[in-house]
Amino acid sequence: MKTPVKILAMGNRYMGDDGIGPAVLETLATDPDFQSVPQIHCQGDMFALIDHFRNTHTVYLVDAVPTGQVPGSVTLFDPEEADYPMHVQRLSLHGFDLSLILDVARTLEIHPQVLRVVGVAPAVIRPEMDLSPAVRAAIPQVVDLLRAVVCTQTILA
Repeated sequence: MKTPVKILAMGNRYMGDDGIGPAVLETLATDPDFQSVPQIHCQGDMFALIDHFRNTHTVYLVDAVPTGQVPGSVTLFDPEEADYPMHVQRLSLHGFDLSLILDVARTLEIHPQVLRVVGVAPAVIRPEMDLSPAVRAAIPQVVDLLRAVVCTQTILA
């Protein structure tokens, strides 16, 4: 049986705004609307995402994404349809382009039916313990967006 929905968060809390994923998970951990939704922090190795795709219908991946938008801007998108400069900046700050990971997952037949990225435009990606004010201010918007898409979803697995 498939898990209907998972929230995966990428990021390193020691690299400034790259820590948006774990910061969102900290907020979700205390929110009763998300208690039954698996929430996983995937730090660093994007190939580890493939294990979390297994037996999952829908994945929402929260990450800092260099979209070129104003820092703190929140965007929900399908990585297959992203119109961001993936070949120049790559869609990820974690060593591999997300499209490569998706190709591997498809080849291995381990991929969710639905994958959406909740991207937050970073201001600061450098060794730093805190999120920038703009990215920190985006956390409630990310949580509200996840609530709208996750908590209203009914999936027959």
